[in-house]
Amino acid sequence: MVKQPPVSLNVCTLSKKKSSPRRNRLTLTCNGTKVKFDFGRKNSALLSEFLTKFSWYKFESSVTTDEDIQIDVVGCTGLALTDVKTSLSGSLVPSKPDPYVVIRSNCENDGTVFHRTKHLQNSCNPIFTSATESSVMLKKDDVMRAKQGGGLIVEVFDFDRIGNDDLLGTAFVPFGLLLFDKDRVEFPLKTPFEDFHVNKPPPMVMIGFKRHYNHSSDIVSEQLQNVPDCRSPARAVSLDKKLLKSNSSEFSVNTDSDFMSADGSSVNNSVSSFKSPRFSAVSDTISKVRKNIVKTTKVTASAITPSSTRRVSKSGEVLLKVKPYADKSSDQRWLTKSSLQKNALEHSARFTPVKPLPPAAGLLHIEALYANSLPNRDGGTLGKFLGKLTDAFVCFVVNDSFATTCVVDNCLNPIWPSWENRAFTFPLYSSSRIVHVGVFDSDRGDILGGFDYDAVGRSYISLAKLREGMEYTLELKLGDSTTYVTEEERGKKGRGTLAVRVRVEWGQKGPRGAMLYDTIRICQCYFNGTAGLDDSERSLHVRDERDYAMVQYCVEGSRVGSTYNIKTVYAMVDEVKSLSVIFPLLFIAARSLILWRRPSQSIVILCVSWSAVNEPNLIPAAFAFLLAFALIVLNGNLASSANPFKRPRTHLQMLKILLLNRDDRSDEIGIGEGATLDAIHEKEKQRAISDVWREWKNFVDKKIRENQEYNDMLAAMEVDYMPGDGPTIKIKGVLGSVVDPVSAVLSPIQTALHPILCYVRLMKNVILGNEPNLNFLLTLMLLLSSILLSIFPFGLIFRVCGKFVVILVLGPQNMLLGWVLNSQGAVTSLVPPIFYSSGDASIDDDELISTGVLPLKPKPEGYINEFNENKRAVSKLRVQQEKILKVRDEKIKKEGKIILKKFSLNVERFEEYPVSEGSASEACT
Repeated sequence: MVKQPPVSLNVCTLSKKKSSPRRNRLTLTCNGTKVKFDFGRKNSALLSEFLTKFSWYKFESSVTTDEDIQIDVVGCTGLALTDVKTSLSGSLVPSKPDPYVVIRSNCENDGTVFHRTKHLQNSCNPIFTSATESSVMLKKDDVMRAKQGGGLIVEVFDFDRIGNDDLLGTAFVPFGLLLFDKDRVEFPLKTPFEDFHVNKPPPMVMIGFKRHYNHSSDIVSEQLQNVPDCRSPARAVSLDKKLLKSNSSEFSVNTDSDFMSADGSSVNNSVSSFKSPRFSAVSDTISKVRKNIVKTTKVTASAITPSSTRRVSKSGEVLLKVKPYADKSSDQRWLTKSSLQKNALEHSARFTPVKPLPPAAGLLHIEALYANSLPNRDGGTLGKFLGKLTDAFVCFVVNDSFATTCVVDNCLNPIWPSWENRAFTFPLYSSSRIVHVGVFDSDRGDILGGFDYDAVGRSYISLAKLREGMEYTLELKLGDSTTYVTEEERGKKGRGTLAVRVRVEWGQKGPRGAMLYDTIRICQCYFNGTAGLDDSERSLHVRDERDYAMVQYCVEGSRVGSTYNIKTVYAMVDEVKSLSVIFPLLFIAARSLILWRRPSQSIVILCVSWSAVNEPNLIPAAFAFLLAFALIVLNGNLASSANPFKRPRTHLQMLKILLLNRDDRSDEIGIGEGATLDAIHEKEKQRAISDVWREWKNFVDKKIRENQEYNDMLAAMEVDYMPGDGPTIKIKGVLGSVVDPVSAVLSPIQTALHPILCYVRLMKNVILGNEPNLNFLLTLMLLLSSILLSIFPFGLIFRVCGKFVVILVLGPQNMLLGWVLNSQGAVTSLVPPIFYSSGDASIDDDELISTGVLPLKPKPEGYINEFNENKRAVSKLRVQQEKILKVRDEKIKKEGKIILKKFSLNVERFEEYPVSEGSASEACT
């Protein structure tokens, strides 16, 4: 490309004015002449042409040698079909190219290539992301070289494995545009193909620019390296809580030097995300296996032949040795039992940020303290014979991120000391989220364990029930799957308990922003036309299949639904059967209202029902009010629960958050508070439900007995009757298991039922108050609907809306609309071709126009407006797809390429309440 000669300008200034958030107006004044640009809207091509014609040496003072320029290749549109492929008939047909982009210098006799992206296969409209190396940072030497050439040359090629790559187009980027921070600027491509743009929009290439000051990338890299990698468990501690109860027992602590400095402070120097690429994956795996084999041998040998771990101090206290092999200060090598127990409950030395924490987001601080009575998942039969026990670590999953604690070797009652890697900070945006917690046995490099993570148990914490400013110490009961186990089987399997400490802090938007986050986000996606596209919080990226299995167990539990399993069907049937508990509860509530056992509620129901019967137009309003009233009563009953961990916020407290953006702090919860009274209430509730079922069973048995007596009387009088079906015959296999010949049919059915059951659970959790935010918003919406329907009766609304629709669709104003459309030439698109075609219809008019037989007809104005509207809609969707793919590939590059899709809201089947040993107190900030 030939450079434009510079034009000498004496006075040239650039002023910037922001008139609205979406308009960025620039005014360029040269020799008293003002040129206004609406940069980023319609005049980007005009600005590009203007900046190409004039020299940009007048802006040299604004470009310093301390600035780098980042160039992002966003994508291309409308590329030509340059490849060929063989069709089924054997002929050669055009196919889509494999494009890539090259950015080079525009200096004479200098073809320096600054960057080349990877190629994408079979795409005329490619989108380049970090996965295709779309970004390049021009250092100061490259910036000066681009400045000397007046800009950059952007070339798009078609990748060919055999032969030379074909040039698809060339664009020139003026150096002046590099001075603006723009995410996306379109440049037309000049193609070597003749008549390629006939009746088609020209191909485009989209480039983004961003200026960086010198050393900014080094600062960002340094900040990222200071964030430790908390996604992989590291062996650090072996601490047995149950052994502390005996003075004569052995106590051991295994701590890696990566997590413990000489003064006992917590340090983590290993960051796997920034590992040098010169180490191959094979050598890395072999070294890990070798180290873990040595460590497994040491742990097993210490279990068989334990060494002395006790000594008596001068004061007569029994000291337990903290061993082995880390550098610690002298005061941490030997500790008493009381000091160890106290240290387990101390606040952690540091909280590891799982992700960069935006200032507007809330923060979740969570710590793993200790676990009790874990099952042994380590080593198999041989490992258990040699004395190996569970090597426990904890995994926390919040939104689209997860973190793991250090590993406690060879014990079933582990404690994570305060100086270890046990505490994390997660960013939060919504309070309608749950924290998935899983305990695992680490077998990395363990020959006896199988080099994998074995699941111990899982639980969850609902953030909607936690209050800001309160610090909760929760002891969670570990269970198994949510979907693939029956309630009876889940109750039989004891998996121990896990103690965690949780604290929530909301950001600048406060608790109101956290409560309304999902509602606002859904409205924004709906009105912006991006509904269903933004699922970043549901996509959890991991690096390998082992981590995928770990986080999947935390979210869903033991997953056996990938293949057909009769136990899965039993579990799904059991879940549907468990919903039958709603009927006795409704029966008890209706009986108490009818018998006036709760006079205030009965008076409200009587008045509303009387008004609805007296005025039929108020029936929809009465129905909405009764639903809202039922939710209010249910919320009040839950708020009066004896167990403080079962009490949600009342609707008055939720209304205070909505209006005042302030959350009330709850009273402190003592250890074991309300446990006895809650157990009594739970037994009374179960007994009442059993009484209802027993009454119904007695009623049904009575009817069956009467029917049987009637049939016996008919048989005694020798009256013929049709016998019922015989007993069901079950076909059993060799081992006694039931043979199911339709497994191939039931397998996809159970896979399809899983998301349906998740939505059923979500509805149940909202109605029963396990999702307090959504429960409150649903109640508020029903109350507002009842008020509106009472002010504007349903009959009036139906009549007014019906008349409006009838007039709008069938009214005489459509005649005027037809005249307007006919004058704009838009009606012909709605008329079949037989009514307006003339002459020989075998020859298309477009073909005659392209061959020059007919002159080119101007398009009607209505067609042009419709075309422009469609073009804007397609461009908007294209930009959205570019952003989504960019975010996805960035997460793949940083966090892993394996993606787990999960629900953001609470879709847990079983209600997991902390046991009575938990407590809550005001947080010390």
